[in-house]
Amino acid sequence: MPQDIALDLEPQAQPTEAEAVRTAAPLKPDALAPLKAALDAGDSLIIFPEGTRNMQEGLLPFKSGIYHLAKNYPHVEIVPVWLGNLNRVMPKGALIPLPLLCTVSFGTPLQVQDGESKEAFLSRARNALLQMGGAEADSAAQPPQDTERAA
Repeated sequence: MPQDIALDLEPQAQPTEAEAVRTAAPLKPDALAPLKAALDAGDSLIIFPEGTRNMQEGLLPFKSGIYHLAKNYPHVEIVPVWLGNLNRVMPKGALIPLPLLCTVSFGTPLQVQDGESKEAFLSRARNALLQMGGAEADSAAQPPQDTERAA
């Protein structure tokens, strides 16, 4: 055998099952557990399906939590609510609302339909919000534009 070809014939140490379990990444806790507990207790929830308060015009992509809650709790009404002018009335991080006008619009409750995919449900939920938002929603329906120009 040529010397420039080296074969590693030594046995490699294989971790035992216990070692593999011990060193594996920890399981992610169920992020929806507190919400599920609240629903199980009969409480109502207010959920921003974007996962955060958006500080810009437009809607951010929806997180999947609302889909999983709607699918696991079909008896719970998922009511879309459009909060118009919210960023000015209650800026993110503010403790006290500013004395400005705000509108609140309530839509028709949503449920996951038989065989409906997560993507289809989230799209339908997003469209329900956009339909309630009027002129404010028109800018939300469009993705944010890049305002920088090439020199």
